Amino acid sequence: MLFRLTGFLSFCLFAAITSAEVYKSIDEDGKVIYTDNPRGNQSLEKVDLPSVNSQPAIHVPPIDNTPKPEAIRPTIEITTPTSGTQVPVGQTEVRVFAKIGPFLNANHRIRFIHNGKTITKAAKSPSLLLDNLHRGEHQISAQLTNKAGKVIARSKTVVFYVQRPKVKR
Repeated sequence: MLFRLTGFLSFCLFAAITSAEVYKSIDEDGKVIYTDNPRGNQSLEKVDLPSVNSQPAIHVPPIDNTPKPEAIRPTIEITTPTSGTQVPVGQTEVRVFAKIGPFLNANHRIRFIHNGKTITKAAKSPSLLLDNLHRGEHQISAQLTNKAGKVIARSKTVVFYVQRPKVKR
């Protein structure tokens, strides 16, 4: 009840202020004074103020911070083997796995590059089996392409080493 009474009194006070008349007077020193509360024996002149220039507020829609599907850039990275992996003497195959983020689209294709040469056609499989590798350093990377063959993401190059017995000639 007290809240309603306070609100009503505030409204009445605001309405009284906005409907108050404004007067212009000049004091003994020649200063112009505008007031809504005339006092004394001053010569007063009523001032008609023009209506307040106002404009309705513009509707601003709320900001939508959710990422749009086209704004999400795909990524690709080689998860296996990791950089610096040593392939032991008895192991003849190396399985390569690529991770695509955030998801593998139906239009995406994966291409693997081994030692600077493309070794697979663009395919949907994120894995590759390398076999009968010669000894020494090997570099593997992957590219994510669209159906047209345009590269849309590249992985970092992973370096791994294959150990083989040395054969004397």
